[in-house]
Amino acid sequence: MKLKILAIATLFAPLSVSAAVRAEAVRPLLQIQPCNNCQLIGAAETTPDAQEDWQEFSSSEGGFVVLMPGTPEEETHTEKAEEGDVEQHLFTAATSDGVFLVSYADFANEIDRLEAEELLDAATEGYITDGAKLIAQRPISLHGSPGREIKYKDSDGSIGQCRIFLVNKRLYQVSTLGSNTKEVQKFFGSFQLVP
Repeated sequence: MKLKILAIATLFAPLSVSAAVRAEAVRPLLQIQPCNNCQLIGAAETTPDAQEDWQEFSSSEGGFVVLMPGTPEEETHTEKAEEGDVEQHLFTAATSDGVFLVSYADFANEIDRLEAEELLDAATEGYITDGAKLIAQRPISLHGSPGREIKYKDSDGSIGQCRIFLVNKRLYQVSTLGSNTKEVQKFFGSFQLVP
């Protein structure tokens, strides 16, 4: 079972392009990439106590705080683009029941409200590839920034949930796969931005 992670392949077209053209350009800008350390095979080796050992994790560089089961592993992926490199930072923790992930990536150009909605649409579509099926989605926000909450069934039958937020030029993803509802709500409810 793999948790799907968004990787930004290229950046948005110049702002002088019409909104309709920019909206169509969003879809191919994202590609799905499996997270190498998110396989639940290794998570099955965790002890039952690890499931209860939730602790606050903060990233001063990422500007967030969240409760996670244990200390997350950190990975950074760099995507090459014409306008410059885009780094995606991933923080992953696993229990025998599931995987919990927070990631963020920064865009080089400002994204207006219309582009944000198109980006959220494209991100949602990215989670439902390779046989996965969308179960539900709804618009959400975080301190006035647009977001999307999705729930999907992966091709192996596991249930994934993700909250995606666009805060200024930064895309945050707060994701789970295969976890029980109580843990998911604890995880999602604890995610906060910090200055």
